[in-house]
Amino acid sequence: CTAILGGHKTAHHGKTRTLYLTPAALAVLAEVPTKEGFVFLSSKGKPYTPSGLRTILRGKGVPGAYCLRHTAAQDWLEQGVDFGVVAGLLGHSDLRTVQVYAQVRDRRLTAAAKGIRGME
Repeated sequence: CTAILGGHKTAHHGKTRTLYLTPAALAVLAEVPTKEGFVFLSSKGKPYTPSGLRTILRGKGVPGAYCLRHTAAQDWLEQGVDFGVVAGLLGHSDLRTVQVYAQVRDRRLTAAAKGIRGME
């Protein structure tokens, strides 16, 4: 299942963002009350502002929404998902952008380095 996101950082360029929702994500969304297309609502039923969401995420130990996005990209790459597929899921048109995620954390390289004599 997909959802189209119109309000995002590149929306001013006329681009929409397609979100690919997993069954687990759909199950969570089915339990969350929405209002006028907004998923994240305050206790007063109003959509959170970007700064309000940042405050909540920081309170949970997450530096920001992009941290979640970067973590997902890194996890996909570690699972062996093709760079082109990851780029498409993230909305990137340039594969070089995806290479940044691979360089940040590659557990396979860390594991291989532990097996090299003198690097343990």
